[in-house]
Amino acid sequence: MEHQTPFAVCRDMSDDPFADPEICQAVLMDYHRHPRCSGVCESPTHGGEASNPACGDIVKLGFQVADGVIRQARATGAGCAVSQAAASLLAERLEGA
Repeated sequence: MEHQTPFAVCRDMSDDPFADPEICQAVLMDYHRHPRCSGVCESPTHGGEASNPACGDIVKLGFQVADGVIRQARATGAGCAVSQAAASLLAERLEGA
């Protein structure tokens, strides 16, 4: 069974769901504890890597694009909960776009 995410709650809120710090924290911690779309992309056609030397965060993203659609998006890396949760959330949101 796939882990349910509180991100759906955020989509139902008006304006900016991340304006509520408690919801923002809950979403970020959920993505950190239960990362989605993590791992290495199979046969990536696109990708990138970013790091923050000040804090040591590293994020790597790989994408498999076919017919103008991101068929697979994967994130790997190391660092703080926020950087890793953001990478997971981004990969999940981009897959299928």
